[in-house]
Amino acid sequence: MEGIILVAVFVLAFFGFNTYSRIQWRKQNRKSVRESFGKKPEHKEKDIKRIRFYLENQPKEADIDEVTWNDLSMDEVFWRIDNCTSSAGEEILYDTMHRLGNTDAELDALEESIQYFSNHEKERNEILVSLLKVGKRDTSYYIPPYMSSIQENKVGSNVVFRICQILPLVFLAGFAITKNLVFAGFFAGNLIVNIVIYTFMKMRYETSLSMLGTICSVLKAGADISKLKCREHFCESLDEPLEYLRKTGGIVEKMQSAQNNMLASELGVLEDYLLGATLWHLTAYNKSINMLIQYRKEYGKLYEAVGSIDMAISIASFRKSIPFYTTPEFGEKQEVQVKDLYHPLLENPVCNSISWNNNSIVTGSNASGKSTFIKAMAINTILAQNIHTCMAKSVKMPHADVITSMAVSDDILLGDSYFIKEIKYLKRMLEHLNPQKCTICIVDEILRGTNTKERIASSKAILKYLSKENCLVMVASHDQELTGLLSDLYDNYHFSEKIGQQDIEFDYKLYPGPAVSNNAIRLLEYMGFPEKIIADAKGAVKSTSEKR
Repeated sequence: MEGIILVAVFVLAFFGFNTYSRIQWRKQNRKSVRESFGKKPEHKEKDIKRIRFYLENQPKEADIDEVTWNDLSMDEVFWRIDNCTSSAGEEILYDTMHRLGNTDAELDALEESIQYFSNHEKERNEILVSLLKVGKRDTSYYIPPYMSSIQENKVGSNVVFRICQILPLVFLAGFAITKNLVFAGFFAGNLIVNIVIYTFMKMRYETSLSMLGTICSVLKAGADISKLKCREHFCESLDEPLEYLRKTGGIVEKMQSAQNNMLASELGVLEDYLLGATLWHLTAYNKSINMLIQYRKEYGKLYEAVGSIDMAISIASFRKSIPFYTTPEFGEKQEVQVKDLYHPLLENPVCNSISWNNNSIVTGSNASGKSTFIKAMAINTILAQNIHTCMAKSVKMPHADVITSMAVSDDILLGDSYFIKEIKYLKRMLEHLNPQKCTICIVDEILRGTNTKERIASSKAILKYLSKENCLVMVASHDQELTGLLSDLYDNYHFSEKIGQQDIEFDYKLYPGPAVSNNAIRLLEYMGFPEKIIADAKGAVKSTSEKR
């Protein structure tokens, strides 16, 4: 009797401890997701390769090409926005940030979700805890490529497995009826054959089962979120695919449960092979694979819905973490009007406003803010069209493609010089122009890889050509000659500075008109270059001016 009581106490203590641990785990997770919302994300690792898997497995190419993406440091912009809890959220966010073809209705649906999660803290936190079931395990990032080739992950032939499952029953029935030992021998031999088959398939099956478990973690998260009955666009889109996929998740859960129980048992190996003799593992596994193949489209919808929910929460968090934001107003006019726009990666940004309704040249001295401003313009016109969020007080713009030529560098492996690489970038810009849709073209230091005379002539010709196309052009340049040569086609803006005896002060503000100052020699002087260099440089500038 005392032994029974001790066992009962032990069992109760064991289950009590497990229950307490789960409660504490959920409390800790709730606290973590609650405290992280609205904070600047801190990423210990920035592994973009695995996050790209979803993007790379999409049938449609990205709207933003790799040159533009790299010119604008969009990976860093992504990390600044990314406060996702799951791999699915990160992959959907990364893919979304590469797209520009969203309709107004699609952006309205995204906005509905962002606003819902901004205003419903309790539901948001519950959803984030559910998304932790998917998490950011290494294997979870491989779900898209795994699903795209899932038919290759079957083990053996289900027809053969079914025959091998039925034959022992036939032999057993034969022995029971006839008492003939031959049937008993066939029965034993068949079980041995089944164990051999299971042994050969075991390693591949167990590896794939682990991946199936990762796949089904998305089903579990989706089912949990669906139970919350959030009447919000992305949450409602979970219901249909879940109807088709619930059974798949149940089968995989049974397989994993059986495997875990065997591992926990002292006779686990024996139990494993006894069950393996029935080939249940293999037939159940193949059944799950077949169901995922059959409902691959539905699984894709579920994965996108779960990831989109996480993405919407991340965008809501991002909005809360920045000084201010606005949602864009789209119109038909080929103009971009922004008020107090800033760059999302700057900690203490200076805001600028512009009514950009004509092609423009932005001039100014070194380090005055030209490049940062035109990058901020490009980034905000991109984010307006995919995450419906702009770093500004107001933004009015058309739906437009965005293409840039900025961070040019030579390519030793391809044998491309700086200038060759630059003209390739510009040519791709010309080839991208579309008479049916406006293209926003942003260029930093056009043709700086060649001599001054040819640079001015070629730059003028290219910019004149662009002025007649269906595009809106903004060029940052040191070549003040262009402002005069193209004054009838391009508006002029500039950045400047105040030069003192001991320092140079930049206000990073945009002003109308072309630049009237240069500061390259003053910067050399400020940085402590030898006086001989400074004197020679000033003399050369004076001599050139007198010749003109």
